[in-house]
Amino acid sequence: MSPESFFAGENNLTIKYHIKKVIDEGATDLELEILSKTGKKTPFFFSVSRFFYQDEICIFGTGQNISELVESRKSTAQHIERYQIVTQATSDAIWDYDRKKNSLYWGEGFLSLFGYNPSKIEPSFEFLLSLIHPDDRNRIFRLIQLYIDPKSSKKNWLEEYRFLKSDGTYAIVLDKAIFIRDDLGNVTRVVGAMQDIFPTTTWQKGF
Repeated sequence: MSPESFFAGENNLTIKYHIKKVIDEGATDLELEILSKTGKKTPFFFSVSRFFYQDEICIFGTGQNISELVESRKSTAQHIERYQIVTQATSDAIWDYDRKKNSLYWGEGFLSLFGYNPSKIEPSFEFLLSLIHPDDRNRIFRLIQLYIDPKSSKKNWLEEYRFLKSDGTYAIVLDKAIFIRDDLGNVTRVVGAMQDIFPTTTWQKGF
């Protein structure tokens, strides 16, 4: 029985490629779906190695069922797709800060509202803070410190402040966010949405 017998016909070329690779290079890894007698396909991860026995090339491999991993990938992909749709559908400027990685994601709203193209800049949390008006920055920074304190139970953020646009003018924004904590109370992620409320706010009287 050949290795191809255990897999769907559309995988034959992939299998032949990896057989040649393991013979030539000594090892290979791949993901394939095993085909049962009933026709059910189950995803497996295979690690395959070459060894010699009595001057003959032999191939040894192990496989692991990765059904849960594949389902997790699909779920993650669906969440990402929904997230992208939401950021495109809303007029808000969506932002997502991963505190562990110190990485910040900006949605397309930052371009339409403030003139910053997320695909042409690499936003950071420090850069985001630097765009807050100097007269508001210290207040916002102090509040952030209160929220990220592990002893704090605060999670729902709602603040107004002035935010620098790419053309040099300031928008007045309403910033709503959720601070996400781990089991120890440490903030690991912050997800927010900024709205330009200049037409409705009373702050415009001071401009």
